Amino acid sequence: MGPSTLLLAVGVLALSWWWLGSASASTLPPDSSAADSVGGPNTSVLGELTTGFEDLFGGLSVGSVEGVMTGRAAALPLWKQESIVTTARVFNVDPRLLAALALAEQGPQVTAPDGSTTGGVGCLPVTSYPTWADQVRCGAKTIQSNIDRYWQLVGSPYGPDGTLTEDFIRFMGGVGLNPIPYAPLASANDPTGLNQHWIANVTDGYQGSALA
Repeated sequence: MGPSTLLLAVGVLALSWWWLGSASASTLPPDSSAADSVGGPNTSVLGELTTGFEDLFGGLSVGSVEGVMTGRAAALPLWKQESIVTTARVFNVDPRLLAALALAEQGPQVTAPDGSTTGGVGCLPVTSYPTWADQVRCGAKTIQSNIDRYWQLVGSPYGPDGTLTEDFIRFMGGVGLNPIPYAPLASANDPTGLNQHWIANVTDGYQGSALA
């Protein structure tokens, strides 16, 4: 190989290396290095995946997917927990009290979202509230109206820690000045006297429940 041929080959090789380097650099985003592009995570793809999982689970963290509520309320099916929390937010009431009603009122059966039967929250007559959705909305509205009456007749239903007081639960159950109690004693629709346990059961369910 002559000197001119050797120089030409070296020139072509150098030009090839320069072209390859320019092409690689042009594929990198601004302020990126070659080290960033080799073996590193594609943050845009991961971001899209994360957003997708958040959309899939309705914004719940992975730790909350197993249960929306804890304590006594965790005994309720997950779909009831989710329904209770969602409905309570709509009516601006404490979901723990709504869950306590569902725990205490397991008698009359209503229609669940999947077509099966399930316990409601005690709203009667069942013919007026035949589905779980009807029951849970009725329960939330009833809590709301009892809070309003308590404010008018007694005062604040909330304790120093922001939770509803035991006195409010007794008021809602039928003790004191409440003209429209939720579970009055000697009621015609309570021939076996189960309402005598309502206040204790609801208080236990409320104080023993929490949001996850």
